[in-house]
Amino acid sequence: MIGVFVCRVALVSTFAKQRSVMPMKPAIAICLTVAAVFVLNAAIGNCQPGTPDEIGRRVERLEQKEKLLEENYANKKTALEREFALKSGELAQDAANLKKEWQNFQKQQEDRTANLAEKTEMWIARIEFIAMFLGLLSLGAILVVWFSIVKYAEKKAREVFEREYTKNLEELLKLEREKIGQIIRERDTDQRLRETKFVLALSGEGADTTFIEKFLAENFPNYALETFDRNRAYREYDLVFFNNEDEGLFKPDQSEMKTEEINDFINNRMSEFAVFFYFGLKTVYVNDKAKRKFASATFRSQIYGNIMNALRHQDFLSRRRGTENKPRIRSQS
Repeated sequence: MIGVFVCRVALVSTFAKQRSVMPMKPAIAICLTVAAVFVLNAAIGNCQPGTPDEIGRRVERLEQKEKLLEENYANKKTALEREFALKSGELAQDAANLKKEWQNFQKQQEDRTANLAEKTEMWIARIEFIAMFLGLLSLGAILVVWFSIVKYAEKKAREVFEREYTKNLEELLKLEREKIGQIIRERDTDQRLRETKFVLALSGEGADTTFIEKFLAENFPNYALETFDRNRAYREYDLVFFNNEDEGLFKPDQSEMKTEEINDFINNRMSEFAVFFYFGLKTVYVNDKAKRKFASATFRSQIYGNIMNALRHQDFLSRRRGTENKPRIRSQS
């Protein structure tokens, strides 16, 4: 920098000597030389990067990046829908297989019952024949006793069979009900969370909420969009979404006061199992206490997956501690 400055001073001095038509005093010449150097520095400084063309190219790069992120989000959503359709087909196939197994079980039991009845009738016919024969030999009394024993044995055999059949059938039905219930719960967990959880999206004054409103409308039917205000009373929600994509709420690297407001909001205005979700291009830092119920995303393509992970974790804690129906966030005037 000093060498450049000296070169500029020498250049201006030489130019002044060549253009001078009358003698000047040394002091005046020095003042004019310094002034010319500062004017030259200012002119050169205005030529630094930052022209409208450069700004336009930066805007184009940012728009291309945003377009790429939106395409990634669309691809991720399409993949999730395809996976959901695949899981639905697998569930339908499992249900068909279970129905087939149940029909086979019923048929086996009917065949066993018919076989037992056939064998019983066969033994009764034999006993009747023996009774007739013994009757001819005047052994009717012995036949009566024997026939009574056979009838008693037949009755007990039927009771045992019916008891065991009923027991096995109940156990099978219980096992199949549990299996089907587990499959349905695994399939419907995300759908249940999307349909039952209440989401509150907070943005800055005048912020563009087009994307967030469309995203919530497609995935969470129970949602609300409001402007963040520390003095405003909020209803009870399962998840509070801070929309700071355009830094309309606050700038994390410039305003510690707003960060403290978030810590206070999470620690004092939300219940133990409420989830606080932050969306912004820059990372926000919260204290250790607030981290236990804090989730975030820096790109649009991360929002859905991170929100669902947070809601699944919240649902797990709620079911483990029996707090599914307790308020998620306390209102404050």
